[in-house]
Amino acid sequence: MPEYKMLDELIHYCTRCKLDLNHRIVALVEGAPKKVLCLTCQTQRVYRSKPPPARRAAMGKAAAAKQAQEDQWMQKINAGSKNPKPYSMEAVFKVDDMVQHNVFGLGVNTQNVPPDKVQVFFSDGMKLLKCGKVS
Repeated sequence: MPEYKMLDELIHYCTRCKLDLNHRIVALVEGAPKKVLCLTCQTQRVYRSKPPPARRAAMGKAAAAKQAQEDQWMQKINAGSKNPKPYSMEAVFKVDDMVQHNVFGLGVNTQNVPPDKVQVFFSDGMKLLKCGKVS
């Protein structure tokens, strides 16, 4: 263990700046730093030999709903036909056909909406798209 003295400088995680920065020791207890001063933002804090653990974001209702939607989309993609049809406004799609869209990516046709629309389930949600005549 290194020997510390008052007013020595060391690298420490600043909880205000959110970075590892130079700090000056302002209090010692039994030869170990107790308090340090950030030389960047000039705030004092308790010295910790390790940086605080990174916090994980809690999975809220919106994130859980998005994850459930993506899981449902993945199931539909796996159950659909293996050869996706490229999307065009003149193409005709059947229910459960896989559709490859230039912007939205891979999706599954879930419903035909007469006379000329289909509802396609993409990874980011349902989209109503124009197509050729449907019955």
